[in-house]
Amino acid sequence: MSLYRRPFCVAGSQRRRWIMERKHGFKQATFQDMDNSGLDRLLKLLTCVKKKGMVETFTEQRWCGTDEEKRCNRESNPDFHPEPLISLLQALEESKSCLDTLHDIRRHLWKRIRILQKQVMPLVFEVGIKRLPDDVLALIFESGHRSTETCEFSLSISHVSCRFRQIALRTPLLWTRYDDSHTESQTQTFLARSGQLGLEILPYATFVPAIRPFLQLLGTHSRRWSRLFIATEETESIITELGITHLPHLRVDGEIDVASLARALYRMPNLRKFTLEFSGSKVVREIHPLDPTEIPPPHSFHIDKLKLSIKYQTSRTVCHFVYAALEYLLPSVVEMSITQLAEGAPQHYLGNFKGKMFPYGIIVKFHIPQPFDILVTLDELVKQCPIVDTVYFDAQTGIDLSSWRFQAKDWSKYSALRHLQFRNCDLLEKEISEEFLLELADEAGGKLKWML
Repeated sequence: MSLYRRPFCVAGSQRRRWIMERKHGFKQATFQDMDNSGLDRLLKLLTCVKKKGMVETFTEQRWCGTDEEKRCNRESNPDFHPEPLISLLQALEESKSCLDTLHDIRRHLWKRIRILQKQVMPLVFEVGIKRLPDDVLALIFESGHRSTETCEFSLSISHVSCRFRQIALRTPLLWTRYDDSHTESQTQTFLARSGQLGLEILPYATFVPAIRPFLQLLGTHSRRWSRLFIATEETESIITELGITHLPHLRVDGEIDVASLARALYRMPNLRKFTLEFSGSKVVREIHPLDPTEIPPPHSFHIDKLKLSIKYQTSRTVCHFVYAALEYLLPSVVEMSITQLAEGAPQHYLGNFKGKMFPYGIIVKFHIPQPFDILVTLDELVKQCPIVDTVYFDAQTGIDLSSWRFQAKDWSKYSALRHLQFRNCDLLEKEISEEFLLELADEAGGKLKWML
């Protein structure tokens, strides 16, 4: 035998039924017309918002039901809850019901948005491309060319459509990169399309008979060479044998003589911006080591910006030597990019020989896509760089909030910070809920900004 009893009334036609079974105790039955019930409540709430406004509606603590609903609520109050408890309970339940309905609607809306976006984006892209002027497309093609290291981009983009091909043929930069996989006729065609721009020569082959004709053909244009990749000693010897010595625009990329670099920098009193890129640098040499008396005091020379980029198989030893040479700088802005490392953790490239954090400036920006501990890095930075007031992290991975705990005394070292920004921090986003950010915004006001 089953026993039924009715708690307080939800609304005239909306009843909850509680079922007590002899063996299983109480369990809640399903709503009658559950979807319509939630929608009705939400519509009533929206009507109230439209009538009274957002602020007045959501500051009310009492349940604003109709007289009929309130009467029914009193009659079906089995526990004889007094006012205002019964109304507050009903208001709470009504709010939760509206929120559940909103979540359900939001889920369906997001699904609809995703479907529509998949249908719309190709059409938007097609219309947008058609509307772009040819000179803007040419700039986009040039940007795509610069973002690659091979010769494939120009060929690929010129085979998309007749319009793309015509624009590509009129864009000389796309045809300035050569490797020894090109045939002689293809190389001649590239040269004809390249105008008088600098040429990138990339003889990747290790087979000498393949390299010689390639370099011999392009050697007559050596005055235009702006980049030369020397993969083997044979390549260097062939260049010497062919008499390719007129290279006015060629940049040397090889071993780093840190002492010579440091002396050159120390003699630049007007230096304002300095950019240095390590791309697989492994060897450091000091032909004439620096005397301690030659080295200026740490952080004694102000510049506007210092930008360092570390990539690929770069050795930490190289970075340590260069950091020692650059320690005399006091930049307003420091930008450090550490990408595509072949070995070692990114944070190991942030310190000098003594293990002290190298970046030292008022504004410090990190771009590190590989996994690393953001919070440990931030903690060390504010501890060792008292002048920093702005820190930016652009890091897609590498943060674990669950294992990090602050004590009250730890916050004092962060007192100088005025701006802290995290961008593209995927793991951070997963571990921080939007509800937490909303509650934090209630405390911090307009100082806290985020975008999900």
